[in-house]
Amino acid sequence: ASAWTASMTRGTKPDEGTALWMLGALYTIKASSKETAGRFSVVEMLIPPGGSAGDEPYTLPAEVELVYVLRGSLELRVGDETHLLEEGDTLSYSPRDPHTWRNPSETDEAVVLWTALPNPYAV
Repeated sequence: ASAWTASMTRGTKPDEGTALWMLGALYTIKASSKETAGRFSVVEMLIPPGGSAGDEPYTLPAEVELVYVLRGSLELRVGDETHLLEEGDTLSYSPRDPHTWRNPSETDEAVVLWTALPNPYAV
């Protein structure tokens, strides 16, 4: 039997979600751990020009993370590989592998949608 029930059905409008600044970017939580029973998370991130998670790679306790670039570009380093993602590009990887990201543009912000399964965040 699935833990997903009709009572968990929920949606958000473009201007909805819990917003917080972290790692130099504006995170808007579109689907939280509470709303998905910890099964996944969906976060929209607005990354200013040159914004990054830092040079030091980090890991997350999830099985898979999917990144979708809605606007701008994102440089995502996973292990020894660096991926330059442009608007409309997606990339999936294991967030258990050391990784970090940055907006390589000096002038344009990036908007990125991150989905992780299961939800590695407490929010």
